[in-house]
Amino acid sequence: MNSIPHYLKKLFSRAYRRQLAAEERQSELRVLIQEHLEKLPRCEGQILVATSEDQEEGFFCDVTVPARVLLAWAREDAEKTVIQNVSAQAAREALPIWLANSTFDTRKVSRLPGGHFGLVEERINDWVTDGTATVYCPECGHEVQDIAITKANEVQAGRAYFWWTDIWSCPRGHLLRQKDQEIRFILRPHRQGA
Repeated sequence: MNSIPHYLKKLFSRAYRRQLAAEERQSELRVLIQEHLEKLPRCEGQILVATSEDQEEGFFCDVTVPARVLLAWAREDAEKTVIQNVSAQAAREALPIWLANSTFDTRKVSRLPGGHFGLVEERINDWVTDGTATVYCPECGHEVQDIAITKANEVQAGRAYFWWTDIWSCPRGHLLRQKDQEIRFILRPHRQGA
């Protein structure tokens, strides 16, 4: 590829330079995905997506999700999401490959690989709410159903900025999660009709 025509094409063609950059990125991505997968342990049938060790993320309980459920979500997420950071994209694309090689033995649990918590954090509330996830209360010493999810300290600033605290508790009132949340909407100014 170090020929004169290649050099001239690279020098004068923006489309060719973009094509070369895309090919280089794909090659780098494949290598990083393979390296990422080589570091991961065998995947079992249940995935520990959050644990009481994640107290900085507000968790005081353990949350597991079946590998099959996480696999379906991870495939969709990897297909629809592109990140400019190649190593972060490699981690996102490696997750469904790792999950697809699961034993799918629902009695065994694997820990979500390090660095992947940020990918699933947004979905954990949904999985708990719809009953897909299993929540283990360390104070009760067993799995709990009927988790009470409430909002506290709700504050609104104008029409576009909201703060609140999500609080999960088990039927006995033990704290399972407490996390401050915020959302900001980008609103366009309303145009008057001409």
